[in-house]
Amino acid sequence: MYTYQPSDGLHVRIDLTNPKEPFVTSCRHKYSEKTTGLKLNVPAGFRCDFASFPRILWWVFPRVGRYSRAALFHDYAYRSHTVGRFHADSIFWRMLKNDNVPRWQRFVFFVALRLFGSIAWEKNDVPVKDHSHDHGHDHSHDHSHGSSTDN
Repeated sequence: MYTYQPSDGLHVRIDLTNPKEPFVTSCRHKYSEKTTGLKLNVPAGFRCDFASFPRILWWVFPRVGRYSRAALFHDYAYRSHTVGRFHADSIFWRMLKNDNVPRWQRFVFFVALRLFGSIAWEKNDVPVKDHSHDHGHDHSHDHSHGSSTDN
């Protein structure tokens, strides 16, 4: 069983001052697994690119899609190293499945991560700052919901 917060989708803004990572979370996003107790908390202000495919493949895999929520948490796990690399990739797979991403796309994403993800994993050992209180708003309590099974 999984839980996502906010449950009504991603809350991000676009900031083109950094075109490599133009998406910025506008509130805290939470993921938790009831079976393992794992919790990932992506802070407000976290920058990401969602799907990290080369530009030439954006016509097949645009940066934003049904896989964006999984990509956000995966980017955070790779940046923060809160879990090991294989565990981060496995969580990504389960989230893709939970968000009804077609099997062939899940397969392509997972194979690409296993083949090329080590590059991002090794360069992204950077501390992640929590910006949830920057504007006097802590949205970490907003919108709890969203269970699904882990099959």
